[in-house]
Amino acid sequence: MPASVSGCPATWAWLHTQGGLDVGTSHLVVEATGGRGHTVAIRSLKATVVGTAQDPPAGTIAYCPPQGLGAALELGIDLDSADRVALIGTATGETSYAPFFRDKYLYLEDRKPEEVELGVLATSKSYEYVLTVEGSMDGKPRTWTLKDGDRPFRVTGIRTDLPSDLRGDATVWVTEYGVHVPPPFRCNPCSNDGAPVAGTSVPAAPKGSAPSPGSPPPWAAPAGRPSAPAPPLTVVPQDPESVALAWIVTANSFDVRRGDTGLGAVLPRLRPYMTPRAAQEAQAEAAGGPKPDNPDWPPEVIARRGWSAVSSASAALVVADRHLTGQQPGQSATVRMAVEVTYRADDGWSRSGPGLFVGQLILQRQSDGTYLVDAFRRGA
Repeated sequence: MPASVSGCPATWAWLHTQGGLDVGTSHLVVEATGGRGHTVAIRSLKATVVGTAQDPPAGTIAYCPPQGLGAALELGIDLDSADRVALIGTATGETSYAPFFRDKYLYLEDRKPEEVELGVLATSKSYEYVLTVEGSMDGKPRTWTLKDGDRPFRVTGIRTDLPSDLRGDATVWVTEYGVHVPPPFRCNPCSNDGAPVAGTSVPAAPKGSAPSPGSPPPWAAPAGRPSAPAPPLTVVPQDPESVALAWIVTANSFDVRRGDTGLGAVLPRLRPYMTPRAAQEAQAEAAGGPKPDNPDWPPEVIARRGWSAVSSASAALVVADRHLTGQQPGQSATVRMAVEVTYRADDGWSRSGPGLFVGQLILQRQSDGTYLVDAFRRGA
């Protein structure tokens, strides 16, 4: 990321120029101004999908907290709905089921901008769309079509697998695995700071969208035995955090029924992320058997022939200056790791807690610009 990109709005703009897609919700700002000497009224705002909806693509999700406009009119559109019209929104970014233009117009004053903060929602599919504004000027019907420059707007739905997630607050970026993007919240009725929002109660719509009682949190590990020794991962070899995250997720994913009873069994899956020297040291360590500072798999998992699934993991570069914007890792990169796992067995037994491989990874840059794990410091 260039050093000139600082702060969330600039980060969003830069990510879009690189081909990035909004995930779950597109936060758009629509500004409309009345023409000099003309009476302008808006009577509808809707989205029109261009082409065919697609399944959400794979990739890394970058998250920077959105910022509200304060005085803007809050609206929302749900692209998964058959009726993609403007809905009443809230100051906290939630969207109701109630159409905004059901019984009202939006009149534009002479040369006074009207700002609309529009949340365009997508959960199950990815869409390209344009916005269509219908109204009148001096009593004559008018239609305006809004695009993202010369192309349609784009937003992707939410994948159901565990993705990589890059989270930042403009000074620190941390790569995480297993942090789901929650689906956009739909409220019925809606409220702002505890006060009900007028007109947002719709009899035919579901009451809110909170998880059902007893349902697992979105970051919970899957309950069923994994179909593969390690989950599918999107790895960027030139990014030390990405390589480190792949190492930590793979190292903490095992299945005793497949023969995983120690580091020696998992090591072949770790080799693609390690230097030859580090792999040789790990092989020697595995041959020497368990050590007090290198615990084996939990005895309950081995006795029950269970498995381990990573619920969440994070990787962050360890540098003196935590303001990473514009900086590149050097020949050696130290990454701080954390991981949460869930141990399970077929008889229903389960236990959650910190993973076995938690600490710091030291990665070395290779001649082709990629990084490989060269050493591991436990518990650092």
